[in-house]
Amino acid sequence: MKRAASVLVCAALLGGCGVDFSDLDTWMTEVRARPKGTIEPIPVFKPYESFTYSAQSLRAPFDKPLSAKETAALTPGSEVKPDLLRPKEFLERFNFEQLTMVGTLAQQDTLWSLVADGAGGVHRVRVGNYLGKDHGKIVETTETSVAVEEIVPNGVGGWIRKPRTCVRACVRACVRACVHACVRVLCAPGTLALLQLLLRGPQVLLKARQVPL
Repeated sequence: MKRAASVLVCAALLGGCGVDFSDLDTWMTEVRARPKGTIEPIPVFKPYESFTYSAQSLRAPFDKPLSAKETAALTPGSEVKPDLLRPKEFLERFNFEQLTMVGTLAQQDTLWSLVADGAGGVHRVRVGNYLGKDHGKIVETTETSVAVEEIVPNGVGGWIRKPRTCVRACVRACVRACVHACVRVLCAPGTLALLQLLLRGPQVLLKARQVPL
């Protein structure tokens, strides 16, 4: 009974509220009277034209060019060319300069070399594996280095073999430390004067002997 009374009271209140929607109706009429926009047609796309790269035998523009002495020392040959159909190995996605030998692993009669890729990974390789972006094939492994033979463009449409060596990190660090030490010694105060004195010493003695008594 109480619920029915409440419903009647609410209905009476709502009925007594005169809500005026004339302004809303006017705005809706103005909006409908506005000129309608036009949708632009879908643009016509040109068909994709495929491009065939045919400069594999030329030197890449960002690679360091070979000097005349390096070119003369390399092994030319009309039959030298990379096997482009060979499946690529994992380390062939890295530049040769990124790779560093960090150790070796002897397993039965096989000497494996551990090569770091510069991105946090260390990989096990041996003779016959490939590394670097220039078709570099491992031809020899030792305790301190990995000898690689790359096949690079000769700049005139052919290919040549280029030997390279991936040195063990400790050996590279020792060489770098020796070079830095030599530079520091040569740049130390008084070193240049000492070298000049040592070089001039024999000349001074020769002149002294030529002086008549």
